[in-house]
Amino acid sequence: MSQLPPDHQSQRKQERAQQKSHQQDQPIHFLQWYRRSTLKAKVGLWSVLALIVLLLFSLGVSILLPKSVPFRNAGVHISATLVYYVSPSGNDANDGSMAHPFASIQKAANVAKAGATIHVLPGTYTKPITSGVRTSWTNWGSYVDIQGFDITGDGDIGINDYGSYVRIIGNHVHNYAIASCGSNGAAGIDDSVNNGNHDNQVIGNVVDHIGPPLTTYCNVDQGIYHSTPGGYIANNIVYNVSAYGIQTWHSASSDTIANNLVFNCGQGGILIAANQVIADNFLVVNNIAIHNLHLGIYEYGQTGIHNRYLNNYASASDIHS
Repeated sequence: MSQLPPDHQSQRKQERAQQKSHQQDQPIHFLQWYRRSTLKAKVGLWSVLALIVLLLFSLGVSILLPKSVPFRNAGVHISATLVYYVSPSGNDANDGSMAHPFASIQKAANVAKAGATIHVLPGTYTKPITSGVRTSWTNWGSYVDIQGFDITGDGDIGINDYGSYVRIIGNHVHNYAIASCGSNGAAGIDDSVNNGNHDNQVIGNVVDHIGPPLTTYCNVDQGIYHSTPGGYIANNIVYNVSAYGIQTWHSASSDTIANNLVFNCGQGGILIAANQVIADNFLVVNNIAIHNLHLGIYEYGQTGIHNRYLNNYASASDIHS
């Protein structure tokens, strides 16, 4: 095996080093790099490119789209005035603005369209809403909120709802049918059956003194009377009611009754029942029913096997009225 002299070996090493340095200084084309790179490097490259494309696309969309463009539909007219005011010092001939309010809630209800808000200013309103003297407030509309009122009268029902997706929230409903047992039944809040209405909520109300004194037998005057499916009855305080504090009936099913306090009622605290459907898929949870004359929580009639009663406290004892 031949061997170059030492000086020749050193010269050869210098030549190789210069060639390697020259190769490193030359630019490597992308295709050449891509072919030589590992699979992991290729995946990383495409991930970075995809991120860049997404960022550019997002930036382009934000630039091209106009800012805060209101929705418009050629077939839908969106009113610019959807807020009305009612005041005891108002006039029903007014336009319902804050400066010129209506005098009656009924007038505001007549002119309000879907999406409207009616602000009722503090005061006493003696006229019933819709015709009739048996009920103080009758609602036929859907997607309606009735919130924050003190409601009483000399009839049998405080609020009577016939709509769907109605929320009755934070009202004080009291002193109905106190002279005698209601001829057709009485209730503080009545969610009535009407052409398949459903999904109504009764939340955070105080309902009391419905029906004659508790020493008088009366089985038809209820605090909250709920007759439709898909309801949510929660966080209410109900007391001093001749029959049941909370009762379901007619087409009630798949209702949730939660976190209510019911006491001092003549027949019982909570009654789960129906007569037009099977009362099934109820969730009765976290309720307190105490100091009621006969029953705490009662399931009656044709009921299903899917009703759940969880974490309730119920007892029956002497009534303190």
